[in-house]
Formats: sequence, structure tokens, C-alpha cells
Amino acid sequence: MAKLNFISRLITVLCYFLPVTFFYFGCNGLSSEIAYNKHDVFNIIIDSKQSVVAVSNDTSLKTTPISIADSLKQLPENAKDSIISEELRHDTTGKKDFLARVISPVNHSLSAIGVIVIYKTVFGKIVICASMVISLFLLFGIRLIRRNEKLIMGLSIINVACVLLFVIDSYSNKVDLLWGAWVLLCSVLISFIIQKFSFKKNQAMHSQ
Repeated sequence: MAKLNFISRLITVLCYFLPVTFFYFGCNGLSSEIAYNKHDVFNIIIDSKQSVVAVSNDTSLKTTPISIADSLKQLPENAKDSIISEELRHDTTGKKDFLARVISPVNHSLSAIGVIVIYKTVFGKIVICASMVISLFLLFGIRLIRRNEKLIMGLSIINVACVLLFVIDSYSNKVDLLWGAWVLLCSVLISFIIQKFSFKKNQAMHSQ
């Protein structure tokens, strides 16, 4: 059972690298737009088309041309950060590409690690970060508390609760969940069940 416990915890940690939520970055004129569901992406596209039409009809711009560099300088800091993140995502060189793929494993997605960095709500960031910390501790630091069954089970329950709260928070804030979120939820549940049966087996052996 010890090996099975280790494998289940390792799989759980690997699940944080899977795509868990939808994420789209687009531009509407000089402003950046972020969408966490496909419906909002459609709205961004519509707004972008309307902005192009508005600019083409504005004759005042013909006498006051603005360079792309000047336009970028006028953007707010959060918009600049979004543009940088998008650039990293499309970059194909060395370390940049690796880091971008850790945050966004596939196009238009965020991993659980990416959620900690870029997400719609602070609560969602906190619970998924707490879940990841617990999972890492149960994988690498379990020896420190291996004799404290109540603490291990308590952390496992909190881990499941954190992922469930993230799912609920995503639905309540209209965030599209991807398949990685369900794999992560199943993984923490299975890991909890395996741990519970492992303790029951140990108790049965000691009682004989």
C-alpha cells in the first residue's frame, strides 16, 4: 500500500500541470481583454470589430498619427503584463517556452500553476495554491508526520475540499473548466480513498 500511496500522490502533483481552465487573451483597440469562457471571447471579437470601424471613421486620427510604440506606452501596467504573458506563450525559444507551457499547457488554457499566477478571483488562486502546497507536502514531507494518521487524513480532506471549492468558485464566476480540473479532482479523491484504506489495513494488522 505504501507504493500505491506514493504513486497516487505523485499523479496528483502531476495533475497541477494539466489544463484546468479556459483562458483567452485578446485586444480591443488599445485595451487588452481577458476571457475565461468562450462566450466572453465572442464578445471581445465583436467589440474589436466595432473598434476597428470606429477608428476607420475617425478622420482626426489622420492628422495625429500614433506609433505602435507610443500606443503601448500608454497602456496600463496590467495590460502590459498581459501582453508580455501572451508573448511568452507564443515564444518558442528555450526557457521562455517551457515557462509559458507550465502556465498554459495547451492553447487557450491555464494549468493549476497558471491559475495561481493569472486567475479571475483571488479566492480561486488561494484554494488551488493551498491544494498544491498540501499535495507537495503529502508527497515529499509525509515522513515527518507518517505516524500521525489524523493529521494526514485531515490534510487529505482539506485538499479535496480546496479542489471542490475551486470548482464551485469557477462555476459561480462563469469560468469554463477543462478536463484537467476533473482529473485533478478525481486524483485527490482517489488519493484520499487509498490513504484511508491503507490506515484501515494497518489498524487491522496491529489488532491481530
